[in-house]
Order: sequence, then C-alpha cells, then structure tokens
Amino acid sequence: MKKKLIILIGVLIALILCYLVVDYALFSGIRSKSINENGFQGSYFTKENIENKTAVILIGGGVWGGDYWAQEFAQKV
Repeated sequence: MKKKLIILIGVLIALILCYLVVDYALFSGIRSKSINENGFQGSYFTKENIENKTAVILIGGGVWGGDYWAQEFAQKV
C-alpha cells in the first residue's frame, strides 16, 4: 500500500513538473498588453518580433456579446 502511494505521488509530481516546463517553453516572452481605446477594452498578446505585421483579432463575449462587439468594431474601422 505504501509503495503504491509513493508511486502515485511521484507520478503526480512528475506530471506537474512536466506541465510547468511545457507551459514555460510555450508561453515565455508573451505578455499581455491592455487596450482601452475608442470605447473598447481588452487585452492582447504579442511578441516583440511580430510588430508591424498582420494581426488576427479575436472578439469574444459569448453568444450575444461577440456579435455586438464585432459590429461595433467593424463600424469604428
């Protein structure tokens, strides 16, 4: 019983460490920046090497909110 518990705890710790390593590797250097302009508020994520290049904008807010904000954004642009 003790051996199974030790193995289970070891596997759990290994999985957590693997997650942290992969998370750091994938998301290092990406920091969120706030937008508060023309009535829009939100955050976006960018890396320094993509400045002045084509961007993809994702507008969320649920079933109804996403449509509303997408139309508002289209009118401002």
